[in-house]
Amino acid sequence: MNPNLLDIVPLSPQKKQANTLTLEDINVNPELAPFLVSSTRSVAFVPFASHKKTIRAGIRSRPGIESEMVAAVVDAGSEFEWGNVHPLTTEGVQACLEHVSSYISVPLEIICAADTDLEGVEIPEHIQQTTAKWLPKDALVVVPADRTYLGTLWLLGPDRVAAVIHNVSRGMAVAWR
Repeated sequence: MNPNLLDIVPLSPQKKQANTLTLEDINVNPELAPFLVSSTRSVAFVPFASHKKTIRAGIRSRPGIESEMVAAVVDAGSEFEWGNVHPLTTEGVQACLEHVSSYISVPLEIICAADTDLEGVEIPEHIQQTTAKWLPKDALVVVPADRTYLGTLWLLGPDRVAAVIHNVSRGMAVAWR
């Protein structure tokens, strides 16, 4: 069980750049746009990749980044009707699982806050569940068990990170109250 939203990758020392605000030239598949990236103070959507099939992400402190990314996905998923945001009910969780599995056929996992009340919400037994401190109460996230499908969080130091979610509309679904 993995409480992280994204694949965690320490950035090699030769790739680190002193005093920079962005991680440049991140290779992406343009077909997976839009991308959700870290910015120096928050997160932002990037609608498409450059002509070189790259994007960039801002370098920022880690606390709050995962919850900010989930909130951005909830907002965009609701606004653009991606079908990846549902109520925290048995039917809503099932819709989240079906949404992500309609795009990929890999094992899925549910991440929820430790204090989320799941009484009356049935979770299929074959789905792994884990808790995370970063997720807000009364929300759960359905993600691929292999987080590389969803995106990457690069560790650039003790508290500095950059992050990219590719497949933001397809690789994650949220059930919440």
